[in-house]
Parts: sequence; C-alpha cells; structure tokens
Amino acid sequence: MRTLEICSHVFRYTSLMAYQISSLFTWPPQCKVLYTICATETDDSRTIPWFNEFAVSSRRPRNVTMRLWPMEHDRLMRRSIGRNEVCLATGADVLLLVDTDKLFGEGALDYIAENFPTDAEIVFPHFELKCSHGVGDSLIQAAIGPRVYGIDPSLFTIQARQSTAIGGCQIVSGDLARKAGYSQNSPRHMRPSSRWLRTKCDKTARKGWIVLHGARLRRLEIPRWYRIRHSKVGRNDIGCEN
Repeated sequence: MRTLEICSHVFRYTSLMAYQISSLFTWPPQCKVLYTICATETDDSRTIPWFNEFAVSSRRPRNVTMRLWPMEHDRLMRRSIGRNEVCLATGADVLLLVDTDKLFGEGALDYIAENFPTDAEIVFPHFELKCSHGVGDSLIQAAIGPRVYGIDPSLFTIQARQSTAIGGCQIVSGDLARKAGYSQNSPRHMRPSSRWLRTKCDKTARKGWIVLHGARLRRLEIPRWYRIRHSKVGRNDIGCEN
C-alpha cells in the first residue's frame, strides 16, 4: 500500500488543526501516514504547544508520524514557500496538501492509498461532506485544549462537487512533488511577506504541473471526506483563536 504525507499550514487555526489531527486518531488509517504542519513560533495562538501534545499522545496510531515544519513568520505567510519545501523533501508516494478544515473519515486515506490512479499525477475529491457554518463555529468554540475531538457525521452533507483540484486540497504523486515543487519557478510566489497573502500560488502550481510537467488530473470518489465550514477567517482576525 502506498505511503501518504499530509501537509497543512497552521496560523491562528489551532482548533481546526485539533479536529484534523483528531480525525487521524479517531479513524486510524491502515496505510503509513506522515502528518506535517507548517507553523511559526511567532504565531500568537496555541499551535505548536498543542501539536507537541498530540505528537506524544498515547492515542496516536503507530503508523501515523507527526512532524513540525518550523518556519519564520514571513515565510509562512506565503503558503507556496512552505508547500514547496515540503514537496521537494517528501519521501511519500502520495502528498496531500490540504487546508486544516479538512477531516479524514473512516477509510478516506486508505482509499487514496489504494486507488491513486496509475494514469494520473494529480487527483482531487469529487465531493466534500460539509457542515453548516453554525455547526462549524460551535465545533471550533468547543476546542479548548489539545485532546481528541469528535464530530457527528450526520451533520455533514454533500454540498459541493468539485470539477478540479483547488488550493484547499491538492493531492499529488510524490514523484511529481519532488520533481516540480510548488510554484518554485515563480519569483513572486517565493517572496516572503509580513502578512498572510491570498493563495493565488495554488493555481500557478497546478498549471505548472500540467503545462510544464505534463501531469494528468483525475477526480477520485474519496469516501467520508469532511470539511468544517466556519464563519471567521482566523488568519486575518487578530482576535480569533482558530
């Protein structure tokens, strides 16, 4: 079975990170998974302390390894920099570049590991199971410490069908990631910033994979792929502790 690496950027989204990690603990995958977060010590939230607590938790599945990818603040604010570094360094067969609001339900990761098509280098989930903003906001407010949190799957319904890979979920072969990186040939997208920037780099990365490297794109019917919808954009709101 293929090995997977999951890479998430975390800045003022600690509560969502807790739910994402909790999904790995609640529905342990059978395949080997490396869970990597790009984060900075200057983040005024609880990100790194919480992550460290999860990493040593007795509930962490044996085949799930957790890795902190520390970054300087200005480099973290340009998401393509961290994603590019992780792409070039990954040793996994498949790399999932995802937002922290994505949760991996029972069998979701194993499905990717078993069914990543041999005739493609990029895949994306055909649909997501989403909750309402109200439910998502309540879940975030309930996360007050580094422990395992659950969700009620019945509150998540199919609300979107995707037609292509988007920045919130880019799933690529490890070979493509190591060869092409992530927007690494765009000086603009490799330039650090003092504040969080819109992630236009995601489209640039996808076009580069397809146009420059001939990567093929396929959708995948990934089961139980959840997304926590929420009202506040934590990275832009100093008062938000998500």
